[in-house]
Amino acid sequence: TVRYTTVVILGVSSLLFLGFAVFGKYLIGTTVGWEYVDAYNITMWYMLGNVIALAALPLAPMMLSMGKANLNFYLLLAATMVYFPALYYLMKFFGLTGAGIAYLGFQVFRAVSQYVVIKWFLKGHASFSDIKIGKEALEV
Repeated sequence: TVRYTTVVILGVSSLLFLGFAVFGKYLIGTTVGWEYVDAYNITMWYMLGNVIALAALPLAPMMLSMGKANLNFYLLLAATMVYFPALYYLMKFFGLTGAGIAYLGFQVFRAVSQYVVIKWFLKGHASFSDIKIGKEALEV
């Protein structure tokens, strides 16, 4: 089931995240050089963002199977439109750490928006046919 797959993916990715949290500096130092160990803090933000991305992995195919690839596209577009200004300002104030924070925010925004939309429609509050996107939204 989707729930089981999500739990397994979340569990494995969380273990990898924790493993990197413990051994990440050593891995960075031994693989690319000890002068790059400062990248550990930034990488932790990206790793956490990837845990969220992997946990939300089934959401996009779920929306596609519901016949709403266009809605999934617009959610991703909205997340991207929030990501780029956030990336700019967070990097301006926090340097490269801001890039990691922006990526984490992007993944959270994308996953939460997909989850909320799917739950909304599965609970019967609305149907996908109620949503008008693109040219349909402009028609009166």
